[in-house]
Amino acid sequence: MQSVQEFRKNFNNIFFKKIFNMIAPYEQERKRCFVFYSVCLAVLVGSIVLTYISLMNLNNLPDGMDSDIAFYMCFLPAVIGILLFCVAYSAAKGFELKIKRIIMPILLRGIEGFIWTERQTVDDALIRDSELIGNYNAVKVDDNFTGKYKNVGVSISEIELGEWRHSYVGRKNKTYERKFKGVIVALYPEKEYKCKILIKKDGLVDFVPGGLEKVNLEDPEFERKYNVYSNDQIESRYVLTTAFLNRFNNINLAFDASKIEASIKDSRIVIALSTTKDMFKVGSLHKAVCDYRQFKQLAEEFASILELIDELKLNQNIGL
Repeated sequence: MQSVQEFRKNFNNIFFKKIFNMIAPYEQERKRCFVFYSVCLAVLVGSIVLTYISLMNLNNLPDGMDSDIAFYMCFLPAVIGILLFCVAYSAAKGFELKIKRIIMPILLRGIEGFIWTERQTVDDALIRDSELIGNYNAVKVDDNFTGKYKNVGVSISEIELGEWRHSYVGRKNKTYERKFKGVIVALYPEKEYKCKILIKKDGLVDFVPGGLEKVNLEDPEFERKYNVYSNDQIESRYVLTTAFLNRFNNINLAFDASKIEASIKDSRIVIALSTTKDMFKVGSLHKAVCDYRQFKQLAEEFASILELIDELKLNQNIGL
């Protein structure tokens, strides 16, 4: 199996000798999709402007025209524009998915046993058990990976989690609150942790999860950023060594995440990296289909995930 360093080193060879020739024929399709997307976007903007102008002129209706009908007719251009743009957006995502289905198996060939899939690989039961995310009832999945690296099982899901709420005050309303957007990584090292540990970003309110207590560590800089909770003070301090705390900080810097939190329990570690960035993106309509930079970025993002294992030394039987 390749190391992360070898994966990076061999990327150019894989891209120019295999991937480039396979995706080059799709450049014309990309251009057609781009033109369609641009036209639909222009129609959307124009329809919104037209709707606004129509609403501003409702007081100047011709005699005999029903004002209620005129009011609803004002929104017709905007509705048409939105529908057209939804079709264009779906076509853009479909093109991106087509490119990924072609290149992902080739790109991951060097990391033996790893696969890319459209299906969620970090399941809901594990996410809920981690206690890193609040209640949610809506899941939107993008890219997913699963495999094994240096004897550590790895599952990766780029995911958005949210909650739809219904209220019946006056009339039925439905509101959506996004609880998480980013990447959730589940790691399964060949070791078992004897305690439960939560590493949460420091907030205005210090809420201690049930059955746990706050752990005071000998790292004031880390404690300024994070709150650590556990059901075993002694064991948690053994796990959360100074070296681990430094490595955890490095992960945050490497991903430029707005928030990073972790849950350690039994034989798994769950790390939640919050970011609004669209990770693992290729097949952008705004770039040539063979644009090297977007594929290099994808490879770097995947390699950075695997570096979590190297960074946290999970393949070594020495705690963390």
